[in-house]
Amino acid sequence: MVRVTLHRRREAGDLVGFDALGHTGYAEHGSDIVCAAVSALTTVTVLGLQARLGLDPYVEVDEESGRLVCRLDPGAVDPGRWQRAQDLLETLALGLREIERDYRGYVAVEEVAR
Repeated sequence: MVRVTLHRRREAGDLVGFDALGHTGYAEHGSDIVCAAVSALTTVTVLGLQARLGLDPYVEVDEESGRLVCRLDPGAVDPGRWQRAQDLLETLALGLREIERDYRGYVAVEEVAR
């Protein structure tokens, strides 16, 4: 199962990042459409933060374990780009929740306040 944790700031409620860990087990490696969907959403979100918004999030990747960590420092981002980052991260959350709904037992999404 892939477990994705979305991290929100307790006081502001905005997203500051996410952790994705695991493999879905939906199908064999290379044929797993659920794992590919989660990977595509999380990876394109990181790419969007970096390439489109020019941000430098903390990113950690371990392909073997299926781990992708992404964190933003709210204090290091101007308000305009922060709002655009929120659009990307909230869209990620929407997509992940939809996959979780359709493939319960293979993907779990939770939110934590920090």
